[in-house]
Amino acid sequence: APPATPWNLLRMSPTAVLAARAVLAASAPLAPSAPTGETTGGKSAGRVRSRLAVFGPVVFAGIGRSATVLLHREGLEWRMTSNGLPESAVQPRGGRVARYAVARWLTLLPTALRPGIDRLLVIGLGAGHSVEALPASIAGIDVVELEPEIVRANRAVAPLRRSDPLADPRVALHLGDGRSALALHRELFDAIVSQPSHPWTAGSASLFTQEFFSLVHGRLKPGGIFVQWIGLDFVDVALLRSLVATLRSVFPFVECYRPHPGGAVLFVASDRELADLATARRAIARDAAAWSDVGVLSAEDLALARILDDNGSRRFAAGAEPTRDLRNLLQTRSPRILGQSRGPEELEAALSPYDALRDLPRDLDGAYLVRRLLEQGAPARALRLATELRDDEARRSAFGWLDAYGYAPADSGAAGGAAAAPPAAASPEALAMRLLALRAAARSEAARGTTHDAGRVQPTGELADWVARDPAADALVEAWHALTASDEVRWSELDPRLAAIDPRHPLREAATRARIAWRLQSGDPLAAAAALPMLDALLARKSVPIDLALRATLGLAARDRWTGFAALDELARMLADESPQRGARIREARRLLRDLAAAPPALDDQEKQAEEILEAALAELQPEIGKSGPPKP
Repeated sequence: APPATPWNLLRMSPTAVLAARAVLAASAPLAPSAPTGETTGGKSAGRVRSRLAVFGPVVFAGIGRSATVLLHREGLEWRMTSNGLPESAVQPRGGRVARYAVARWLTLLPTALRPGIDRLLVIGLGAGHSVEALPASIAGIDVVELEPEIVRANRAVAPLRRSDPLADPRVALHLGDGRSALALHRELFDAIVSQPSHPWTAGSASLFTQEFFSLVHGRLKPGGIFVQWIGLDFVDVALLRSLVATLRSVFPFVECYRPHPGGAVLFVASDRELADLATARRAIARDAAAWSDVGVLSAEDLALARILDDNGSRRFAAGAEPTRDLRNLLQTRSPRILGQSRGPEELEAALSPYDALRDLPRDLDGAYLVRRLLEQGAPARALRLATELRDDEARRSAFGWLDAYGYAPADSGAAGGAAAAPPAAASPEALAMRLLALRAAARSEAARGTTHDAGRVQPTGELADWVARDPAADALVEAWHALTASDEVRWSELDPRLAAIDPRHPLREAATRARIAWRLQSGDPLAAAAALPMLDALLARKSVPIDLALRATLGLAARDRWTGFAALDELARMLADESPQRGARIREARRLLRDLAAAPPALDDQEKQAEEILEAALAELQPEIGKSGPPKP
């Protein structure tokens, strides 16, 4: 029989786990060996994926008061499990914040809706993402964790992780049950965040009931915010309605958010109104770096994540039964739902009549919202929003984006009358896309050597007229020319202009990419390091292989080996899920890995192990490289 795997340990007695820990401590290095029955020859993408997601060497095992906690390698990350159930993952140094963006949203949302928040309570530590690098405006953070072994697991890898939340002097850690802590202590908080994981387990089930929400309400200051998390794998529409009804039975105001890419819903509740766009704009501007890490650059990005406003949540929950201690619907029904095949269409159809974007305030940019929805792969919601925009010009622009993405309805009149028709070719949206296409063509010609202008962009006709009128377009074209000419003096004048472009402008992303390219081109490690947050903001909005490779390149240029390694770890996972048309990307990833490993100083032990893990994962795809074509753009 094959030897027991760490997963088997979860079904052993506590004594067996303790006995196995000594063996695990002396087991293989961090690079996982191939699973039983596999050779080191050619593999399918699925096998590469299994190598990256394999239950690797256990680095921590603890038997606690309520759970057996394991922390094991999974690629360069550490996966945490509690009683065999996945909790979260700890990122290595150099990891991207947005890989676990929802956890950040949990604690950032209260600061956007109530910028004066000073004291925050978080129920459940998990892997610590929700309390990492919180805005400086928060003076104190209390964390209540039921299981001491969860805390020990976090501390076991503290020197190796991306950020250690327990090292933050603002964080006060309390061991115990979150519900009991609220019942026993009378202190009031500006915001309370609850992130219990699996709603049927003993430690979490009581944190989804009416009685618990009433307890939370009593520990909030007037106007305080409560944020509750639920994973969409654990609920169907009926349970989601029940959760909203339970919150509404206690709090007069409830809203729901679903941050991209949409694997969870965050419920926000208070005794005072929540939606205040002016307040949100100021808060996002104040904590711009923290919000940028999760791809939020404007109040529109926040509105995009809001799926139910207070009125919508009231209508959505109408007639639903609240969950109570003596009739805990989540505890009894959630295990039956887990694993069922449910597509996103079911949830979309249920939420559509109550969508918060249906009654869009006029001071929000509807065309920008439509473009972002299309970028996120939500064309149905984008079309619905475009059709219901009240401003004719905004609606024309919105349908221009739908047309550009190939989603405009065949009968524009049926979708909203003449005002909904796609705009003329000279619209700002169409002109922006033409300018970007011109730049792409110029770079392509320069790469083929068919031009002597090195990719210089020369707009003509109405495009040239628009560039002259639009400050953002004018700055961008000048920036492209400065990049081509390596004109430092001109660039020093242009960079502030590019940085000042409105986040909602269709050329903002291109401007950001130009700023990144200049810093990379400069050869200055500090400049490359300064470009990383810019790229991470783009990756938070849309993660694609070419940008992950660029992140690894920036890590190399910044002499930040772990940033490069973390980017390649994420890239390898993505390539494993791609079609066979990935050969050039794999070759580039392996070249970057070699360059990172060869760069001074010499690799230390942890870096050597990380390099081995990445090389083994990328090598799995090697047999397919010869048959692969060029990478897709």
